[in-house]
Amino acid sequence: MLRYAATRVWSLFRRAAPSKEFSPDYHRGVEGADPYPLWIKPDKKLALADVFSLMRDHYEGRPTT
Repeated sequence: MLRYAATRVWSLFRRAAPSKEFSPDYHRGVEGADPYPLWIKPDKKLALADVFSLMRDHYEGRPTT
């Protein structure tokens, strides 16, 4: 149950702060993977349009396995 929304969190974090290179292991359920932080600092200031885009994400570019 802890990973219920982890895929959404990972997808948003990887787009808002690509420099941090968040691993998909946690949302995939890999044993020993580190959970995602509660919040992050984006790589650049987000405009309203950026936030709208993040909220419309449908996991594009996500590995399928």
